[in-house]
Amino acid sequence: LGELDEIKSRVNAVNGALSSAETSRAVFLPTREHVVLEEPALVESDAPIFGGAMLPSDSQIDGREMTNSMFKKCTHFGSERFQPHFGVEVERLLIEGGAAKGVSCAGGLKVAAGAVCVAAGAWSSTLLSSWLGSDDWTNMIVPRRGHLLVVRPGQQRTGQQRFLIHGIMESSYSKHYTSASGDEERGSDRSDPRDPQTQYDVTFTATETSADGTLLIGSSRELASGFDQAVNPRAVKDIMDAARAYLPSLLDERCEVLQCRVGLRPWARDGPIVGPVEGVENLFIAAGHEGSGLTLAPATAELMRGWIDGGSFRNF
Repeated sequence: LGELDEIKSRVNAVNGALSSAETSRAVFLPTREHVVLEEPALVESDAPIFGGAMLPSDSQIDGREMTNSMFKKCTHFGSERFQPHFGVEVERLLIEGGAAKGVSCAGGLKVAAGAVCVAAGAWSSTLLSSWLGSDDWTNMIVPRRGHLLVVRPGQQRTGQQRFLIHGIMESSYSKHYTSASGDEERGSDRSDPRDPQTQYDVTFTATETSADGTLLIGSSRELASGFDQAVNPRAVKDIMDAARAYLPSLLDERCEVLQCRVGLRPWARDGPIVGPVEGVENLFIAAGHEGSGLTLAPATAELMRGWIDGGSFRNF
């Protein structure tokens, strides 16, 4: 919600990328009235809503449920093709003749493999720098701490009534993924004015996540926090202040923050890093997706399959 020219351009870009068979098109909403008509929860919003965009085919998934589902599907391959090792620390990369041959883990466990893919999120650079004894990977992927709040609205629902009809996102949220050119990121109006590099930013998002009307509200981004996963009280306050500006009904004293989720997004200045690691045969990396790991997972998996199979790419 915000800059109309940019939003309209994005709508045109999305529709231009869709196939002619796709019947659900992105819709440009040129005024506040058009936005409120599609999402009545915003009718009393104090936020500066000048217009927006609606993506009828856009969907959300529960990352935790999806992970559990994918794990269950992988177990169907049997122990010869799928051998999970949970809670085991990988200590060293096994290299023979200039090629990755597996990994050595704590407790003496060694896992042999024809290829090794480092998909350790925000820790990927640290691991590769340590294993390869090279500074080339230092800070190539850095942790970006983020907060999401699970919130129970104060108002009571009746029947099939929903608190939100659609997921909502400030337009400035997308700017967190547009720094591939190396230009300085520009976040929301809640960026820290003392830091021109946008080390701290809060951008409003909201999704109704359960039958009882629970909301998932976000989100914050902090580049200077390192690997600290402690809750930042300032971020929690700023997220709720932003949410209440868009959804004043959350000012209800019965509104309750049920949970604060804190995680480290793997941020790379030039976007996701997917492919071979130079200097070691059969060693690959898939990391740096920031907050789009789930969205980009299918394409990333297909790219990795192609690299590991020797450069055979389907659908690319």
